[in-house]
Amino acid sequence: MNIDKEMKILTLTTDWNSHDYYVGIVKGYVISNSPETKIIEITHSIPIFDTRKACFTVISCYNHFPKNTIHVIGVRGFKNRDSAPPIAAKYNNHWFFGYENSAFLDMFDKKENVEIWALNVLETSFPEFELLIKPAIKLSNGELIESLGKKIDNQTFPTSISPQKSDSNLVGIVTYINSYGNAITNITKANFEACQQGRAFKITLIKRQNSINKICSSFNEEEGELVAIFNSLGLLELGQMNYRLDQSIGLDIESKIRIQFL
Repeated sequence: MNIDKEMKILTLTTDWNSHDYYVGIVKGYVISNSPETKIIEITHSIPIFDTRKACFTVISCYNHFPKNTIHVIGVRGFKNRDSAPPIAAKYNNHWFFGYENSAFLDMFDKKENVEIWALNVLETSFPEFELLIKPAIKLSNGELIESLGKKIDNQTFPTSISPQKSDSNLVGIVTYINSYGNAITNITKANFEACQQGRAFKITLIKRQNSINKICSSFNEEEGELVAIFNSLGLLELGQMNYRLDQSIGLDIESKIRIQFL
């Protein structure tokens, strides 16, 4: 299996920042070995070792790229940086190159539609370049994925954390804090509407006094007011006008968000 010859886009998401020479090495290699491949740098500002933020960033925007785009996620977790092997996945007609960890595997909500390959491994001081970029460019140049690694037919996927539902409550968690300090949750608009059924509601954040009882269409309220919207991803996002919500009330990743239907 190889990629469409017309597909020549590679996205790059890393925790390198832009101050070191790593980006220059990758760009030089791509220009020299696949000049028709266009590099799109999604971001190099992922916090170091934050695989979950890296994968959330990529899966949130990948479907705006053309089919057969190759997405390289060059972030390894601190705890498993020596044990997480490089893998490639084909999902929804896109390719993803990264490391086998729960954040990478959890990107794919329809597990039955994912094809995964264990990429060839070698000892190197720059694994993102040798183990991810080089095979990704070979794929972009038309080499078969089968020549780059071995297909995994029985891949184990992590159990996704879904919101807990009852007749009068919907409880989710914060999965991402964006650069404004807003909290993005795992509660979808479909989750909310299926439970709400036209009822009034109260969204509680950490403490009872931190509550919201309406969904806004945008962040355009009075200063200091708590705001809830469904963002462009269809996920419940919580913020505070002109403040960082994460700092003002202490929200963090995996903080619980409770919606009570009245």
